Amino acid sequence: MMRTYQRAVRILGAKDRIKKAIEELTELSLSLQHYPNKTTLKQVVGEIADTEGMLTQIKIVLNEETDMDIEEMIREARAEDLELLNKAIKHKTDKRRNR
Repeated sequence: MMRTYQRAVRILGAKDRIKKAIEELTELSLSLQHYPNKTTLKQVVGEIADTEGMLTQIKIVLNEETDMDIEEMIREARAEDLELLNKAIKHKTDKRRNR
């Protein structure tokens, strides 16, 4: 699978892959916006799969453009996001307790 993504980036080019990623992210966003009324679970899952594939290709593009470790940067950003999420959860549960 990774080999196919690498070939896609090499043959189709970074600009094309970025444009396609934007398209797939938009499709996922729209399918989530219409779930469950106009969009089925199967359609949402399909859009998630498409988006994950494109994100993998974007990581390949970014890795080729820099000497920085994109995966490590993503791990660090995810850790920061989780910290913020935990704070939001704690704030919400504290509010409920104080009612």
